[in-house]
Amino acid sequence: MNVFHFSQAGSGNTTREDMAFSFLSVMLEALRADSPRDVFYSRLEVTEPLNPNLVPLIIPINLTGGGGGDDELYPTVAYILQKRTALTGRANRGRNYIVGVWKGDYKGGVLGPQGQARWNNRLALMRNEYTTGSHGQFIMCVKHKNEGFENVEQLTISTTVGQMRSRNIGVGI
Repeated sequence: MNVFHFSQAGSGNTTREDMAFSFLSVMLEALRADSPRDVFYSRLEVTEPLNPNLVPLIIPINLTGGGGGDDELYPTVAYILQKRTALTGRANRGRNYIVGVWKGDYKGGVLGPQGQARWNNRLALMRNEYTTGSHGQFIMCVKHKNEGFENVEQLTISTTVGQMRSRNIGVGI
């Protein structure tokens, strides 16, 4: 499960349904376009962190990756989507672990030309829609631990893979 935070760009009136449509038509399509077929997307949940009493909007998706053969590296290995804001410091950066690493994308632990090309297309779609100065209705944000959000200025993919870990109670002790 991944959690992405977004804020409304500009002063227009947008709804959770608008956010869901934007995410499904841009972000999800960018993520699943080259994902192996064994990657499964099951649902989208839209909440409002500033209004926790509002019932989440839950949309069943039931889609698989749109890419070719099932050539994932390992189930726990992931691409790292790096998010940077205009402010410096660790608290002003974020990341998401994106499942679906292809065997040919990483050589010797480093993202190779094939993986870079695959991600350049994805990142262009995300940047054009969700970073500061883009034309989209929503801007991706980094949430601070205590409170507040900062708009994402830059999206990149790490040149090394990440290891996804479970945060279930009793796991990883």
